[in-house]
Amino acid sequence: MRATIVGDLRSDLSAVSRLSRVVPTRLTRRTRITNESRGGRLKPHHVPTRTMAWEEYLQLSDTRFSEREFSRLWTIAAATYGVGDIVTTLAVVGFTDRIGEANPLVRLAVAAYGEAGLVGLKLAVFGLCLGISLSSARADDSWGYYLPPALLAVVGAFTTALNLRLLAG
Repeated sequence: MRATIVGDLRSDLSAVSRLSRVVPTRLTRRTRITNESRGGRLKPHHVPTRTMAWEEYLQLSDTRFSEREFSRLWTIAAATYGVGDIVTTLAVVGFTDRIGEANPLVRLAVAAYGEAGLVGLKLAVFGLCLGISLSSARADDSWGYYLPPALLAVVGAFTTALNLRLLAG
């Protein structure tokens, strides 16, 4: 009986080593224990749990989306939402007393933390959308990949134009 268990364990380990040569991933301890506790060997269709470093997560090399396209999309979003909207909103909130912030969340952030609250909130939204886009690229989801930067660009362009109109009087 012991020889059978040792033989099964050796065949499991050889299957893992063959699989690790084909799929460059590391088996986590949880995956190994789960497979051993079930008493079965690794099946040919088994995909091991992958631990991904931040550097790997932030790259698009394993996806069908190009890094150049990604950079262009997010440059437009950063220009309209990140720069245009933030600068004009700071000008509206900081330099005019007759106009107040319409967004209640931004109004609350500005009341509590001043200009830093506004910038922090805008950066948090930008980072969240960037994370959604990267995650969607890994999941091969076109809508989730393109929608966040497009939405930020449209919202940023609209609010920039509206803020400039308010500043002009």
